[in-house]
Parts: sequence; structure tokens; C-alpha cells
Amino acid sequence: MSEEMKKCPFCGGEIMATAIKCKHCGEFIAEDTKSEVSRTRTCPFCGEIIPASTNKCTHCGEVLADGVGKSWVKTLLLCSFLGLFGAHSFYNKKIGIGIAQLLTFGGLGIWWLVDGIMILHGCYKDGDGNKLSKKPTKTSTALLCFFSLFVGTHRFYTGHYGIAWLQIALAFIWVGYIWGLVDFIMILSGKFKDANGNLITE
Repeated sequence: MSEEMKKCPFCGGEIMATAIKCKHCGEFIAEDTKSEVSRTRTCPFCGEIIPASTNKCTHCGEVLADGVGKSWVKTLLLCSFLGLFGAHSFYNKKIGIGIAQLLTFGGLGIWWLVDGIMILHGCYKDGDGNKLSKKPTKTSTALLCFFSLFVGTHRFYTGHYGIAWLQIALAFIWVGYIWGLVDFIMILSGKFKDANGNLITE
């Protein structure tokens, strides 16, 4: 970057050093760091810094609700182990649905399966209409990869939906397991990226 340029504190785009408004995201550039921080927030889906006033992440494209949803990881685990009893629904403040799932054993498994697929694909919402909060870290991604036997779950967590299903399909001929093991090594070495191309290093 040349000496006459600087990075916008909101979107990271390159702008003139004297600019008072970013030509990329349209945000006015605050004169002090405190003001800049107060006008930004963290996207609950990809973890990037975005303008506080936006309702759509400029990095991952997710539409942001007024609130932040419950944990994606906790919801997935509750659905996986206690989903037939509606545990994930109770956790996400869907009390009526939780009771119905409890009395019908997850709709004889069908309701539980549909909820599981929706959670994996990031379509599941809590009782307030918020999407589940998901900020992949190296530790959580590695644990999901390890405890799912290196097949798929860590890919869903990081937004690689197509690749996740492919790994599951290839697990039947062991290729999926080998692929997942390679992913696991990449995660631990800090070279694994999410669907937006961001390295998962924290």
C-alpha cells in the first residue's frame, strides 16, 4: 500500500489517507479509535468486523437479525444426542415445539432429522427468529472434526455445505475419512479456511 493510502476501519478497503468517507462501504471515517469501535460490531456468523448500522454482513452476506441467536454448536449437540426429546428446541426457546417433540419422540424421528439438517445448513432459527450464532475457532473446528470421526461436521460448521455432504458420501469407501484426517491436520496447523476464505487460526 502506498503512503497516501489507508485501510477503511469498517470494511478493510483501500482508501485515500485524507478520505473522510469510504468509497467501498460508504461509512464515514471516525477521527479517533474509540468512535470507530463504537460504530462497529462483530458478525455472529463469520466473526468479521462490520459497520454497526448494517443489517447484512459485508463479508459473508448473512442477513443480521436484531438479536444474536443461540450457539450453533450447542444446538447441534443437543439435537444429536437429545433431539428426539426436543432438547434443542427447549434450548432455543421453542417451548411449544419442544413439548410436541418430547411427546412424539421427535415426530417419530422425522422432525428430529429435519431439524438436524436445518441446523447443519444454517437454516435453523431460535424462538426469536434469529439465526444460530456461529464463529468457528481452531479449537471448536478441530473438536467437531475429531468427534465426528473426521467426516463432515466441521465442514458444515465452516460453511462448506457441498463438501460436507461429499465427505459423508465418500466415507462409505473410506476416502471421506482420509480427507477428513487431512482437514484435521490443516486445522491444527492453522491452514484451514472457512467458506469465505478466512483462515481459522484463533
